[in-house]
Amino acid sequence: RVLFRSRREFGHERGADVFSLGSGCAQNIAVRILFRHRADFLCPGGQNAEIKPLIAQEILAARRGRGQHQRAHLKKRTAHRRGGRGLRRAIFHDGKNYAGRRGLSRVKPCGTKQICPWAVPSWVKPGTAAENARFLAGRVPEIGLCLFEAESSAHMPEIELPRGLAGLPLRWHAHLPSDLPGQRALASDPGEARAQGERAAELALAVWRRAAFLHPRFGVLHLPAPPEGNQAGGTGSAASWLEAFFRIWRESGEQPRDIALENVRGAPFRLLDAACGADDASLCLDMAHTLAYGQEGDSVRPDILKRVRLLHWSAPGPAGMPRDRHLPLTGLTPGQKDWLLRVWARRALPLLPANVTHLVEVFDWEGILLSLPELEEILGRA
Repeated sequence: RVLFRSRREFGHERGADVFSLGSGCAQNIAVRILFRHRADFLCPGGQNAEIKPLIAQEILAARRGRGQHQRAHLKKRTAHRRGGRGLRRAIFHDGKNYAGRRGLSRVKPCGTKQICPWAVPSWVKPGTAAENARFLAGRVPEIGLCLFEAESSAHMPEIELPRGLAGLPLRWHAHLPSDLPGQRALASDPGEARAQGERAAELALAVWRRAAFLHPRFGVLHLPAPPEGNQAGGTGSAASWLEAFFRIWRESGEQPRDIALENVRGAPFRLLDAACGADDASLCLDMAHTLAYGQEGDSVRPDILKRVRLLHWSAPGPAGMPRDRHLPLTGLTPGQKDWLLRVWARRALPLLPANVTHLVEVFDWEGILLSLPELEEILGRA
C-alpha cells in the first residue's frame, strides 16, 4: 500500500488515493514513479488521479519480458542513487510513521562512502520545539534549534524546551534571533551601529544560555543589513556593529568561533572584508540567499569557503515571486539547478571543510524528504 500525490497539489488537504501493489515489485515500481515521473509520496492527504496511469504504465513495463533478476538490479541501482535503503524505508512506511526510526539517519547525501553531516530545523510540523524534537529523534542526526525571536526565545517555558531533550539521540546547533537591533535596519552612523551591536550581543547571549543545556555546537547569526540603497555607507556601520557584538561576546566568556555568520539580503559576506573583530567567527552559507540576492561570487571564494561551518539548503523560488520562501529543493528553477550542478558544486564543494554540516532549511517534513534526493545530486557532483 503506497500513498502518492502530485507536486502540483503539494500542501493541499484532500482525500488520499491508496494503491495496493504486489509485494514483489511494490517498492521497485514506487521508486520509479517517484523519481522518473517526479511524483511525490504522501503522508495521508492529497487526491492524485494522474498517478493511476503512471502505476499502470510501470506495471506493464515490469511485465514486458523483464526477469526477476533485472527487476532486482533496477531496484538496487535506484535505491543506491536515491539514498539507499534508509530513504526507501522513509518513503514507504505507513502513514502514521512514514519515516522509520532508523531510516533517515543513514541517508548519505554526499554521494560518497562517508555520511555527510546534515540537519533539519526544529520546526518541521506544527507543535513545540519539544514535540518536533521527539518526532525527529532517530530520524535525523542533528537539529537546528529555531530561536528566531529574541525576547520569547530567551524566556521559552520549560514545557516548550524541557531539559529532558538533552537525552535524545541528537546533536544540536542554534539559530540565534533574526530580530536583533541592527539586523534589519542597521544605523548609518557608526556610533549608533556600535550601540546596536552591543545590545544585540546582550540579547543573543540570553538566548544562547537558554539553550546551553543542549550543548549546541554553534549559533547562526544573521549579518547586519546596511540601510537599503546605502550599501557603501553601510559597510562602515556593519564593521562597527560586528566589532561591538564580538567584544561583548568575548567579554562574556564565549568564543567567537561559536558564532556562524549568515549571509542575508543586503548583507553578503564581502561586508566582512572591512570588519575587524569577526575574523575568528565561522560562516553559514545560505544557498537560497546566494541564489536570490545575487551573491554567487561570494559562494565560490576560497577565503570564505574555508570558514564555512554550515550550509543552508532550500529553493528561493522563481524571479518575480517573494524570495526566501524556504521551498523544497525540488522548487529550484532549471537555471538555478544548472548553476549549482555545473558551477558551484565543482568549484566550491572541494574547498569546503570536511566536517561542514548541510541543513535542509525547509519547515515541512514532506518537503525535507523531497529535498534529500536533490541534495544528494548536488553534493555528488564534487
